[in-house]
Amino acid sequence: MLLARAWAAKWKSCWCGDNQYVEAGTPLVEIDLRDYQVALERAKADYADASAMAGAARVNVPITSVSTGSQISAAQADVDSARSGIAGARQQAQAAAAQVQSAEANNVKAQKRSGALQGAG
Repeated sequence: MLLARAWAAKWKSCWCGDNQYVEAGTPLVEIDLRDYQVALERAKADYADASAMAGAARVNVPITSVSTGSQISAAQADVDSARSGIAGARQQAQAAAAQVQSAEANNVKAQKRSGALQGAG
């Protein structure tokens, strides 16, 4: 199985070599969660900025103003977009964490298998 080099930057470590035979379920890599954590923090910051803009638009300009209404709508759209970004980043981080957990469990199984084979030999 060839692993795309583009993904190599997203790995913490790789547990197989080129052209190495691996059994189904054997962990191949440990995923680096830093990119997902950065995306989550960026989305949180965007959300905070959009929330502040929405609050400022409500406080500083009369509600009856047409321009304020459009500013509030735009700021609310930014808030909604930031919330969506946070949700997406959280899902990516959770998926990556689940992959790491699965890889760790598979690694433990593989090490047990390896130990059993070495003990039998």
